[in-house]
Amino acid sequence: MLDKGFWNNRYKTQQTGWDIGYPSTPLKIFLDSLENKNLAIFIPGCGRAYEAEYLHQNGFKKVTIIDLSTLALVISFILFTLKTSAAVLFNVGKNIVFKSIKLDKSLYKDPKNFGEASIYFAGLIMILDGMAGAVAANTVIKTAVAMSGLTAILTWFIWAIFIFVIGVKLFPDKQTKVPFKKVLVAVGFAHSPGLLRFFALTPELMIPIIFFTQFWIFASLIISTKQILNLKSNFKAFGIIFLSFLIIAFLSISFVMSRMNALPIN
Repeated sequence: MLDKGFWNNRYKTQQTGWDIGYPSTPLKIFLDSLENKNLAIFIPGCGRAYEAEYLHQNGFKKVTIIDLSTLALVISFILFTLKTSAAVLFNVGKNIVFKSIKLDKSLYKDPKNFGEASIYFAGLIMILDGMAGAVAANTVIKTAVAMSGLTAILTWFIWAIFIFVIGVKLFPDKQTKVPFKKVLVAVGFAHSPGLLRFFALTPELMIPIIFFTQFWIFASLIISTKQILNLKSNFKAFGIIFLSFLIIAFLSISFVMSRMNALPIN
C-alpha cells in the first residue's frame, strides 16, 4: 500500500472512490473551528487537496501537503493554479470595467493596470463591445455577432493609431511621452461602457442605449487620453478625440460610398 506506482495508477484509472470532490464534512467542521490563521498545518495523504484549498480560501497560508501519488499532487496543483488565476483575472477585469464605466481617471494612472496582461483585457473588452453592439442591432436587423467582434478589433487599432499620431506625434505636450501600446490599452479600456449594449433587448431600447453608450465611450476616451498623454487641458483631449472621430467618420463614409458606387446599376 505504500507503493507510489499503485496510487498513481488508481488516479490514472480514476479508481478513487474516496474522492468526494470537496472537503469532507467532519474535517470542514474542524477547520472552521480554527481561529489562528498563522497555524502551520500539515496534511498527509492529501489526494487532490480539497482541504488545503479550503484552508487557503479562508486565509491559512502555512499549509503543507504530501501524498504518495505524484499524479494526485500534480492534478491538485494544476486545478488550484487554474482556479486561483481565473479568480484573479476576473477580479482585475471587473475592476477595470467598473472604473471605466464610472469614468474614474485613476484607472489610467495606476501602472498595475498596464501590465503584460492589460493588452488582452483591452482586446477582450473591444470584442465584447462589438458583440454587444451586434446583439443590440439584432433587435431591428440581422447582424453577424462574431463578425462584429472581429470588426471591433480593427476599430480599436484605428482609434489608437489616430490618437497616437495626433496626440503624441503631431500635437504633444512637453510631458507627453507614451508608447503606442499604452494608448492601445487605454482605448480598449475606454470602450467598457459599450458592454451596456447587451441590455438593449428590445427595438425600443436599442436606439437610446446605443446613442447613450456612444457618448459615454466618447467621454471615457477623452478622460483616458488626457491621463495617458499627460495633457494639462481637457479641451485638448477633447480636440484629439473629436478630430480622430471626424477622420474615422470621413473614412468610413468614403468606404461605404465607394462600395455603393461599385454596385451594378439596373
